[in-house]
Amino acid sequence: MDDKKIIKLCLAGSVLSIIVLYFAVMQVGSQNVKVGEITGDFSGKVVNVTGEVSNVYLHKNGHVFFNLKDREDKIRVVVWESDVEQLLYSGVNITGIRNGDKIQIVGTVELYRGEPEIIPVRAQVKFV
Repeated sequence: MDDKKIIKLCLAGSVLSIIVLYFAVMQVGSQNVKVGEITGDFSGKVVNVTGEVSNVYLHKNGHVFFNLKDREDKIRVVVWESDVEQLLYSGVNITGIRNGDKIQIVGTVELYRGEPEIIPVRAQVKFV
């Protein structure tokens, strides 16, 4: 194998390793919770939550808003336009999301008008 091929192979392996490490760190740094457990006390924390989508709203600016619910509880999820693009690159078409879809999100809890909402960490949304 010549030097150019070895360098390309090493570079590709390094980039792939960094990507895998990034996603592993995001999963380790998140706390698995149920929708109903998320309160204002979680503000700034990264959570991993699974639920059913409802009240989907696709904003004209490219943002996506929806509720994520489990049995009786729900929380607002906001996916900013830049993250919509990131998700598309990772193979998740969030603009195709529909009421009733089941998804898993790793995201940061933020407070908006005193209520908690989840802002997904880049490319950390998947259909289940």
